[in-house]
Amino acid sequence: MPSETVNTRFDIKVVEKQSLMQDTTEIMKEAHIMQALAHKNIPTIIGVQLQKQPISLIMEFKGVDNTSVTKSKLLSCQKNSATIQNVQSSLITNDWLIISHDLTEALSHVHTKGFLHCDLKANNVLVSNKHGYIIDFGKACDSSFPPAKKYSICYPHIAPEVLNGSPCSKASDIFSLGKILFKVGVKQNIPLLVSMAQECLDASPVRRPTTTGIMATLASIISH
Repeated sequence: MPSETVNTRFDIKVVEKQSLMQDTTEIMKEAHIMQALAHKNIPTIIGVQLQKQPISLIMEFKGVDNTSVTKSKLLSCQKNSATIQNVQSSLITNDWLIISHDLTEALSHVHTKGFLHCDLKANNVLVSNKHGYIIDFGKACDSSFPPAKKYSICYPHIAPEVLNGSPCSKASDIFSLGKILFKVGVKQNIPLLVSMAQECLDASPVRRPTTTGIMATLASIISH
């Protein structure tokens, strides 16, 4: 797993995502994709550090008190740090709906720009100032040339058709989003979110909703 180091550069706080690979191809690919995906709910890419090992991506930091706050940590039943616990206690139902809308909007932007994330899960979602951010585009790809392979391990966030060898698609990203929304809905007791998430988890890709439909539903239940 890549490690992260928080620093302050260019008068903004940044995080370095370090790669253990010496080959720069993959990290440059991720950097180019992030550059193409500039969006308010995707951390800004600042640059790539290639001068020393380990090479690293330098990105805008999103978190609290030098701590990256992932959705995975926020939804975990395990005892977390005081920082994570403070964030957990500060979020009300409407905040979770806004965060869910943020993620859906970011994913919609990814798809509109012609890419697929291919690895969307709670650990690849950050929460900062009651907003959600999608991170880790290491497995993202051009939607015109999606990868396909048969998985030997059943990863719960990967759509069933992809596990069975079909290529990634917008619908498979929607499935992964649904897994996140379902966890939030169950943990925070939001029945409408659970119901919508279950639609995203339909075994048939063609029956899953679009990001546009999900955003419209979320917008209708968010209090302003």
